[in-house]
Amino acid sequence: MEKLEQLDNDYIRDILIIRIQIHKFKSRKDRERIRRWICKLINCNGGEKEKVLRNEYTNWLLKNTKRGVLTYPFDHEPPIGALPRMIELLQERQKQLMACGDMKKLG
Repeated sequence: MEKLEQLDNDYIRDILIIRIQIHKFKSRKDRERIRRWICKLINCNGGEKEKVLRNEYTNWLLKNTKRGVLTYPFDHEPPIGALPRMIELLQERQKQLMACGDMKKLG
C-alpha cells in the first residue's frame, strides 16, 4: 500500500472512532467544537506533508475524545487557513501560559 493511501486509511479509521466518541461529551458546545474540527481536518487533503499534519491533529483529537476531555488546541475553534505544525502550536501555547504563569493548563 502506498504511503498516501495508508495516511488516508489511518485518518478515516481515527475519524470514525472520534465520531463514536463524541457522545462522551455532555456539553453541546464541546460536541459542536469537535464537529468543526472534523470538518477542518476533512479539508486537509493535499499532499503528503498536509496529510501527515492532518493525521497528527486527528490522532491528538482521538486521544482527547477517548479521555472525554478537550485540551488545547481542541478546546478552541479550529484556525482559519492552514493548520500550523503541531510543534509550533504547542510552543506558542507554552509561551502564552508562561506569560500568564499558568503551566497547569498546558494539558
